[in-house]
Amino acid sequence: MGGVACQKKAAVSRPDPPPVLQTPTDKELADRSFRRGDLETAVNLYKQVLASNPDVDERAAIMYRLAVSYSVPGSPVYNPQQAAVLLTELSNDPHSAYATDAKLILGLTAEVNQLRLLSSEKEELVQALSAQLKSFNDRESFRRELEIAERNFAQGNYQVAAEAYLQY
Repeated sequence: MGGVACQKKAAVSRPDPPPVLQTPTDKELADRSFRRGDLETAVNLYKQVLASNPDVDERAAIMYRLAVSYSVPGSPVYNPQQAAVLLTELSNDPHSAYATDAKLILGLTAEVNQLRLLSSEKEELVQALSAQLKSFNDRESFRRELEIAERNFAQGNYQVAAEAYLQY
Protein backbone atom coordinates (compact mmCIF):
# COMPACT_ATOMS: atom_id res chain seq x y z
CA MET A 1 0.00 0.00 0.00
CA GLY A 2 1.51 3.13 -1.03
CA GLY A 3 0.05 5.09 1.73
CA VAL A 4 0.08 8.72 2.01
CA ALA A 5 1.50 9.76 5.26
CA CYS A 6 -0.44 12.29 7.19
CA GLN A 7 1.65 15.18 7.97
CA LYS A 8 0.66 17.81 10.36
CA LYS A 9 1.72 21.22 9.52
CA ALA A 10 3.63 22.78 12.31
CA ALA A 11 1.99 25.88 13.62
CA VAL A 12 4.16 28.83 12.96
CA SER A 13 3.85 31.46 15.59
CA ARG A 14 4.00 34.98 14.40
CA PRO A 15 5.44 37.64 16.62
CA ASP A 16 3.02 40.12 18.08
CA PRO A 17 2.93 43.30 16.10
CA PRO A 18 4.74 46.16 17.76
CA PRO A 19 2.49 48.19 20.02
CA VAL A 20 0.98 51.21 18.42
CA LEU A 21 2.08 54.28 20.27
CA GLN A 22 -0.82 56.54 20.87
CA THR A 23 -0.36 60.23 21.17
CA PRO A 24 -1.67 61.40 24.54
CA THR A 25 -4.75 63.58 24.44
CA ASP A 26 -4.66 67.18 25.60
CA LYS A 27 -6.54 66.09 28.73
CA GLU A 28 -3.91 63.45 29.50
CA LEU A 29 -1.12 65.97 28.92
CA ALA A 30 -2.93 68.50 31.13
CA ASP A 31 -3.36 65.91 33.88
CA ARG A 32 0.34 65.04 33.71
CA SER A 33 1.30 68.71 33.91
CA PHE A 34 -1.08 69.22 36.83
CA ARG A 35 0.44 66.29 38.75
CA ARG A 36 3.97 67.59 38.05
CA GLY A 37 3.01 71.02 39.35
CA ASP A 38 3.38 72.71 35.96
CA LEU A 39 0.16 74.61 36.50
CA GLU A 40 0.64 77.08 33.67
CA THR A 41 0.84 74.32 31.06
CA ALA A 42 -2.00 72.43 32.74
CA VAL A 43 -4.29 75.48 32.72
CA ASN A 44 -3.59 76.21 29.04
CA LEU A 45 -4.29 72.60 28.07
CA TYR A 46 -7.40 72.36 30.26
CA LYS A 47 -8.79 75.49 28.59
CA GLN A 48 -8.29 73.87 25.18
CA VAL A 49 -10.08 70.75 26.34
CA LEU A 50 -12.98 72.80 27.74
CA ALA A 51 -13.30 74.57 24.39
CA SER A 52 -13.95 71.18 22.78
CA ASN A 53 -17.11 70.72 24.91
CA PRO A 54 -16.23 67.58 26.87
CA ASP A 55 -18.91 65.48 28.55
CA VAL A 56 -20.38 66.68 31.85
CA ASP A 57 -18.19 64.57 34.15
CA GLU A 58 -14.98 65.40 32.32
CA ARG A 59 -15.95 69.10 32.28
CA ALA A 60 -16.48 69.05 36.07
CA ALA A 61 -13.11 67.38 36.65
CA ILE A 62 -11.36 69.94 34.45
CA MET A 63 -13.12 72.85 36.15
CA TYR A 64 -12.08 71.49 39.55
CA ARG A 65 -8.44 71.15 38.52
CA LEU A 66 -8.51 74.62 36.99
CA ALA A 67 -9.92 76.03 40.24
CA VAL A 68 -7.22 74.28 42.26
CA SER A 69 -4.55 75.58 39.86
CA TYR A 70 -5.87 79.14 40.17
CA SER A 71 -5.84 78.81 43.97
CA VAL A 72 -2.10 78.25 44.41
CA PRO A 73 -0.49 81.48 45.68
CA GLY A 74 2.77 82.30 43.99
CA SER A 75 2.01 80.28 40.88
CA PRO A 76 2.03 82.08 37.53
CA VAL A 77 -1.68 81.32 37.11
CA TYR A 78 -2.75 82.43 40.61
CA ASN A 79 -6.19 83.96 40.21
CA PRO A 80 -8.37 83.58 43.31
CA GLN A 81 -11.32 85.34 41.68
CA GLN A 82 -11.38 82.89 38.78
CA ALA A 83 -10.98 80.00 41.22
CA ALA A 84 -14.01 81.25 43.16
CA VAL A 85 -16.10 81.51 39.97
CA LEU A 86 -15.30 77.92 39.01
CA LEU A 87 -15.79 76.56 42.54
CA THR A 88 -19.11 78.38 42.86
CA GLU A 89 -20.30 76.88 39.59
CA LEU A 90 -19.24 73.42 40.74
CA SER A 91 -20.84 73.83 44.16
CA ASN A 92 -24.15 74.88 42.59
CA ASP A 93 -24.43 71.63 40.64
CA PRO A 94 -25.85 69.06 43.06
CA HIS A 95 -25.02 66.25 40.62
CA SER A 96 -21.35 67.17 40.37
CA ALA A 97 -18.90 64.80 42.03
CA TYR A 98 -17.00 67.95 43.02
CA ALA A 99 -19.85 69.94 44.60
CA THR A 100 -18.98 69.00 48.18
CA ASP A 101 -15.26 69.64 47.70
CA ALA A 102 -15.98 72.95 46.00
CA LYS A 103 -18.24 74.07 48.87
CA LEU A 104 -15.57 73.07 51.39
CA ILE A 105 -12.84 75.00 49.56
CA LEU A 106 -15.09 78.06 49.22
CA GLY A 107 -15.91 77.92 52.93
CA LEU A 108 -12.28 77.58 53.94
CA THR A 109 -11.29 80.40 51.60
CA ALA A 110 -13.92 82.65 53.16
CA GLU A 111 -12.63 81.79 56.65
CA VAL A 112 -9.03 82.54 55.64
CA ASN A 113 -10.08 85.85 54.08
CA GLN A 114 -11.97 86.77 57.25
CA LEU A 115 -8.89 85.96 59.35
CA ARG A 116 -6.74 88.07 57.02
CA LEU A 117 -9.18 90.95 57.39
CA LEU A 118 -9.16 90.65 61.16
CA SER A 119 -5.38 90.43 61.14
CA SER A 120 -5.21 93.52 58.94
CA GLU A 121 -7.59 95.41 61.23
CA LYS A 122 -5.50 94.42 64.24
CA GLU A 123 -2.33 95.56 62.49
CA GLU A 124 -3.94 98.93 61.72
CA LEU A 125 -5.01 99.24 65.35
CA VAL A 126 -1.50 98.42 66.56
CA GLN A 127 -0.08 101.05 64.21
CA ALA A 128 -2.61 103.67 65.40
CA LEU A 129 -1.84 102.90 69.05
CA SER A 130 1.89 103.01 68.35
CA ALA A 131 1.47 106.43 66.72
CA GLN A 132 -0.51 107.65 69.74
CA LEU A 133 2.16 106.32 72.10
CA LYS A 134 4.89 108.03 70.08
CA SER A 135 2.88 111.25 70.16
CA PHE A 136 2.52 110.90 73.93
CA ASN A 137 6.25 110.27 74.28
CA ASP A 138 6.95 113.26 72.05
CA ARG A 139 4.73 115.45 74.26
CA GLU A 140 6.62 114.24 77.32
CA SER A 141 9.87 115.13 75.64
CA PHE A 142 8.52 118.55 74.66
CA ARG A 143 7.32 119.14 78.20
CA ARG A 144 10.79 118.33 79.55
CA GLU A 145 12.39 120.74 77.05
CA LEU A 146 9.98 123.47 78.14
CA GLU A 147 10.75 122.80 81.82
CA ILE A 148 14.49 123.03 81.11
CA ALA A 149 13.99 126.29 79.21
CA GLU A 150 11.84 127.86 81.92
CA ARG A 151 14.18 126.76 84.73
CA ASN A 152 17.21 128.23 82.95
CA PHE A 153 15.34 131.43 82.18
CA ALA A 154 14.34 131.79 85.84
CA GLN A 155 18.00 131.25 86.86
CA GLY A 156 19.17 133.88 84.39
CA ASN A 157 20.87 131.39 82.06
CA TYR A 158 19.36 133.13 79.04
CA GLN A 159 21.60 131.53 76.40
CA VAL A 160 20.77 127.98 77.62
CA ALA A 161 17.11 128.98 78.03
CA ALA A 162 16.98 130.35 74.49
CA GLU A 163 18.44 127.13 73.07
CA ALA A 164 15.97 125.04 75.10
CA TYR A 165 13.07 127.20 73.91
CA LEU A 166 14.23 126.75 70.33
CA GLN A 167 14.53 123.00 70.90
CA TYR A 168 11.03 122.99 72.38
